Amino acid sequence: MRLRARAYGNDADTLLPEDRLVLVRTGRAMAWVNAPVALIATRHLIGRGTAGCPVPAEGERILPVFAQKDVIFAATGLQVFCPGITGAGPRFYPVLEHSEAVDMLEKASITAA
Repeated sequence: MRLRARAYGNDADTLLPEDRLVLVRTGRAMAWVNAPVALIATRHLIGRGTAGCPVPAEGERILPVFAQKDVIFAATGLQVFCPGITGAGPRFYPVLEHSEAVDMLEKASITAA
């Protein structure tokens, strides 16, 4: 997936796998989501600052994996969830499924976290 520059805090176009979780502010939908931020897979952001793009035939994909799960900055302000070596998923932020993500994005003035 290609996240267009400045769509979610990133200062340049950024390629991420479609299942990569990004941290977004819930904005006006905070009461509905019950959290100030949520994790959304990039595939659920199509048409909202992202575009599907073919996977390059050659090249590297780097997926940081830390001792413990963490959120890192990419392309300046984009916040990307990285798993820990235990494989445990995110615990502190809600992970929204497609219908939840669409509802939240429609209810909120969505911005990068």
